[in-house]
Amino acid sequence: MQPSYLDMDQSVLAEFLAAAIEIGDADCGDIRLLNGPMGTLDLFMQRGCPRAWERYWRSKPLDFDCCQAGLDAKQPIRVDDVENSAFFRTIPALRRMKELGYQSLRTTPLIARSGRFLGILALFRKRPSAPDARSLPLLNLLAQQAVDRMENERSAVILRQNEERKSFLLNLADTLAPLRDHLAVERETCRMIGEFLKVTHTYFAQFDEENDTAIIRQDYTKETAFPLNGAYSMSAFEWSIEKLRRNECKIVPDMKDTALVPDSYRKICLELGIMSSVSVPIFRSDKLVAALCITHHQKRVWLDNETLLLREIAERIWEVHARIKAEQVLERAHEAHQRAQRLEALGQLTGGITHDFNNLLMVLSVNLEIAEMHVTAPRGKIAILRAIDAIKQGASLNRRLLTFSQHRPLKTEPININERIMNLMPLLRGAIGEAFRVTTTLAADSWISKVDVGEFDNALVNLASNAGEAMGNGGEFSIETQNLSLQGEKARLLNLPEGHYIRLSVRDTGSGMSPEVIQRAIEPFFTTKSFGKGSGLGLSSIYGFVRQSGGALDINSKLGAGTMVSLYLPKAAALHPTPKAEDQHEQFLPGQGEMLLLVEDHEQVLEASAERLRLLGYNVLVARNGREGLHALERNNLIRLVVSDIVMSGGISGYDLAEWAKQNRPEVGVILVSGNLGAGASLSPQSGYRVVLKPYSFAVLAKALRDALAAPTAVS
Repeated sequence: MQPSYLDMDQSVLAEFLAAAIEIGDADCGDIRLLNGPMGTLDLFMQRGCPRAWERYWRSKPLDFDCCQAGLDAKQPIRVDDVENSAFFRTIPALRRMKELGYQSLRTTPLIARSGRFLGILALFRKRPSAPDARSLPLLNLLAQQAVDRMENERSAVILRQNEERKSFLLNLADTLAPLRDHLAVERETCRMIGEFLKVTHTYFAQFDEENDTAIIRQDYTKETAFPLNGAYSMSAFEWSIEKLRRNECKIVPDMKDTALVPDSYRKICLELGIMSSVSVPIFRSDKLVAALCITHHQKRVWLDNETLLLREIAERIWEVHARIKAEQVLERAHEAHQRAQRLEALGQLTGGITHDFNNLLMVLSVNLEIAEMHVTAPRGKIAILRAIDAIKQGASLNRRLLTFSQHRPLKTEPININERIMNLMPLLRGAIGEAFRVTTTLAADSWISKVDVGEFDNALVNLASNAGEAMGNGGEFSIETQNLSLQGEKARLLNLPEGHYIRLSVRDTGSGMSPEVIQRAIEPFFTTKSFGKGSGLGLSSIYGFVRQSGGALDINSKLGAGTMVSLYLPKAAALHPTPKAEDQHEQFLPGQGEMLLLVEDHEQVLEASAERLRLLGYNVLVARNGREGLHALERNNLIRLVVSDIVMSGGISGYDLAEWAKQNRPEVGVILVSGNLGAGASLSPQSGYRVVLKPYSFAVLAKALRDALAAPTAVS
């Protein structure tokens, strides 16, 4: 690292220069020091020289004639008479010296004991003359003493600067440690650098992928300066960018120096009030992504310790950014985990409620159907039919709750998402309303997904209806599909295994949602609609359907900026959707006195169900739990069919009973009944058992019974 001579006690060199002029019997003299970062020899101090001398010698590049000669020689140079010197015609600086009235000179190189060149001492006389022979060794000795003093002073300066830099970096680390926002990190960093270095501007310039544009987001600016925030085309800054791409600091002490700065760059900087600047490149994965820049409205010599400090900050700042990003990922993952746990708890609670509620609906449904058979008065029949319609509405509500709790068995089939969307367009336009524009952007060659078609249709119609209400009097509703491969962080945030998914996104230009509303949007019965306008089960049932299908639901929204809901559905192994089978309308036949075993632990449901089975023409044997049902099957060989609730007390579920029958009484058919699969949540059509959800009608029950008697082990 080159010495920071501006921070050094200049009295050391002032004493040395005065003594040298006296010993050398000179009329004036100067000291020029090497500026390594800038590649110049700078006039550091002079004594007795005219003002024009300072202007001429202020700073010269190392390849300038006399500078090059001094560097090449690295030993004293004597010119006793300028006009008669062999150098006079080849070194213009000597001619300039004569023009200023000086006829002879002597230079003594300032070389450290390590051999490092530091600068030059130059003495001038107004008359031609040779120096006193006795003065030559004295000047050399004085120069060596001055260099030693300079090196000692330099070491002290470097030590002090290192301590200041260390203290600054510690304070910066303490300031940035509690910050959790990228912009706040940049803002505080720029502020502290600006105040520490006392400069006009400090900012981070972020570059785009092609380095065509630089964006300044946080600019520390003195009160008297014009802020530089904004986007800048890099075409005029190409000189600067090329240096940064080579991982070089761009250092400009004087923007008006035409030998150092290209015209186009200088013009723009001067228009912005920038007279001097330093830019430090920031790389990520060997690619230039940003620069830490400081600028000043006056000329300024940038010290080595200042550029070193900026280098260290540039390296550390991206470590802070990486820390914040990692913390945000962990925080989002933690929030997603907590949210999943909360929804799981709500699902368990919902499943239990629906089980009890379905039992009540079952009792009401059976008794109303039986009452209808015995009531002849028209007003009585109308009242019963209205009550039955209310039960159907309650059953529909329960089905949506079961979908949320993921306790409702789905009838899945492979479908082409794009084709299904297009088939639903008339229905979606009706749900959203004529005042809105509906657009689609569908992926080419969309993958196949295996879903419950009815639930998928309900989800899309529900989202369209919600969008229409959010947009009010007008807006745009857009549907987009995309084939995605989810890996790493994105898959973890969605709580999905890595793999291939179809993303179905619906977007509206409505009022949007606050972060607090987004957090609760999929909870059952939560709604922002006015009383009586919504049940709060729309998004919750969509969430349950998507999760049960092996996918995920993601909501992105901002108040006043609309909402986007994305459904991630797993890609199915099937290459083509399953053709839709023709609906078969069968005549449901009554029973022929076959013996059925009814297993139910809810007394009222047991009584109502037994009455219904008898009315259908069956001989009914009842059991009040799974253990009683198992004993009945072991003792009674006349039982042809078992109709059993799934979730029961006593340790033996309907599923356990069905498994025992399959192994020991394979000729006996099994129908499993439940208002909530609960412990049998793994049960699916692939298990080989028919499942009927409470409450069910006479027609549904009659068909299931006849099918089970005809094919005990087949799935309906």
